[in-house]
Amino acid sequence: VALTGSGCMYDKKFIASNPFYGAYFFGGEEVYLGLLVYLRGGKCAKVLHAPYQHLSQNSFQGTKSPLASYHATKNRLMSLYLFFDRKTLFKLSPLIFLSQLVYFLYSPRLMVSKLNAYSWLVKNYWKLKKKKKKLQEERIVEDKEIIKYMSGKFQDPNIVQDKFSKKLLSGMNKLFLAYCKLVILRTVEMTI
Repeated sequence: VALTGSGCMYDKKFIASNPFYGAYFFGGEEVYLGLLVYLRGGKCAKVLHAPYQHLSQNSFQGTKSPLASYHATKNRLMSLYLFFDRKTLFKLSPLIFLSQLVYFLYSPRLMVSKLNAYSWLVKNYWKLKKKKKKLQEERIVEDKEIIKYMSGKFQDPNIVQDKFSKKLLSGMNKLFLAYCKLVILRTVEMTI
C-alpha cells in the first residue's frame, strides 16, 4: 500500500508526536505512517539501493508467528479503513478479500490469528469510526492522489523460489492490475 521495509524516515511536520492510533502494536506501521503522510499532503520516497538490508521475513512466505500475523492483519486492514473513503473501500474490497483468501490458503496455520484480527476490527468498529472521522478532517488530498502512489499488484514474485509460486504470483498481479483498470483505481503502474 505505502512504503514498506526498513529504515523509514519521516518529516516531523507530517507526523506529530504520537501519530499512531492506540491499537497499533506491531506490523504495518510503515503503511499507516505512509498513508498519514500522503493524507496530509506529503510525499514518500524509496531509496532502492540503500546500503542496508531488511532481515525480517515476508508474511507471504508463511514464516510469521500467529501473534505477528494477528497484528499485521489487524493493522493493515485498519489502515485501509481509516484512510480511505467508502467509495474507494468499495472498489478495494474485492482485492482485499481475494488477498486474504490467498493468504489463508497459503498459510492455513495462521487462519485463527487472521480470524481474530477480523473479529477485533468488528468489535472495535465504533472506536475506529471516530478515529476515521478525526483523520478525515485532516485530509488535504483526495484518495485518487494517494492511490497513484500505491501498487495494484498482489505481491512481488521474487519473494518465492519455486516456479509454481512465481507463476501464481505473476498471475495474481495481472488479475489485480486488470481489476484496478476496470474500476478506475489509477495505481502507480498506470501513472508511470
